[in-house]
Amino acid sequence: MWPISRMLDQAINHITHGGDTTLTLAVWNGLERVCELLIPRTTQAIHHVNNNKGATVLNLVIKNNFKNIYDLLTLRVKELNNQFNKTNIYKNEDEKLIIAEKANIYQIIGKIIFNLQNSTNIDEADKPIIENNLYRILNKVQKLTDKNDIINITQSITELIGNEITEGTVVDLEDEVNEMAEKQTQKS
Repeated sequence: MWPISRMLDQAINHITHGGDTTLTLAVWNGLERVCELLIPRTTQAIHHVNNNKGATVLNLVIKNNFKNIYDLLTLRVKELNNQFNKTNIYKNEDEKLIIAEKANIYQIIGKIIFNLQNSTNIDEADKPIIENNLYRILNKVQKLTDKNDIINITQSITELIGNEITEGTVVDLEDEVNEMAEKQTQKS
């Protein structure tokens, strides 16, 4: 096996037939140090949804409670978005805003899930349900393309932080995202 430093970026970002990347495999197996070495070299694979298990790198990092890997991951997402902003010509400013808002949502949901795991005022039986709803929201938001919908979702998610998170509030948010996704599908 090649040391990570000698691996080509293409190999690091390659998505296998099973839907995994080098990073998802490292997180899945709890290899924190390997993750630290891989994250700076990952590109679009950060947002990749694992086909077979339905997990993103973010899901796996949070489930394994890798706080330092989460911080590195969100920092890398910001770097990639800034890099994208500098090198790409947007059709309009809306496109730029959409990318920034989606990155913001990614970070906020990650923080909510980390806080959820350490929360003492939420029933332990409700935590996995709330967490799964948040992951579904995150995956659906990545597919939204309407600027106003994405801004509204960002505001709704931000409001969750200031309020008590319950299964009901997260289900309401998921319903809101589903409604927007359905509206978007009907426009297409």
